[in-house]
Amino acid sequence: MIDLDELFERSDELRSILDESRETDLSEYVKKYTSDEIGEFFSMLIIKMWDDVWEATKYLRAITDNCLNQMKFGL
Repeated sequence: MIDLDELFERSDELRSILDESRETDLSEYVKKYTSDEIGEFFSMLIIKMWDDVWEATKYLRAITDNCLNQMKFGL
């Protein structure tokens, strides 16, 4: 289980990657962690952005598209 400080740090890192639309960095980030860990990081990110549903939706779409591309191309 990840401690709270690391969870905040990882969710901030994820947000930075998503804000800058760095697809290669996102691919590497997703590969580095388990799906459960990515889910925890993303959940914390959404909790921190609770008042901006549209931005959260944009982030979810980027992560989903990236994961689907990795599955499609076997990266």
